[in-house]
Amino acid sequence: MKNILILILKNGDATGELFQILSQKGFNSSVLIAKSLKHILQDDEEDDGDRLDIKQLFILAIATSIDALAVGITFALLDGVSIWFSVAMIGVVTFIISFLGVIIGN
Repeated sequence: MKNILILILKNGDATGELFQILSQKGFNSSVLIAKSLKHILQDDEEDDGDRLDIKQLFILAIATSIDALAVGITFALLDGVSIWFSVAMIGVVTFIISFLGVIIGN
């Protein structure tokens, strides 16, 4: 697996077939992480200026709310699932990831 990730990092353009093989084996997350690390570690000094405007942010907020509504309805329909525990875990994980994002971003 380590060799595959190194191959992806070194040759990001030729990963189409490799991505298909890995996705069939269940390694979608590994490929995504490796490609993300490649982009982070590149020495690109240029800022492409791709910022979200208020309209795009509003649409993303609505999409996130619809997703949360679907999860809430799903939890309500499942038997044996503690909604309060799930809400607490989702909140804690979201806080930790957001907090780390702010620290790394500064």
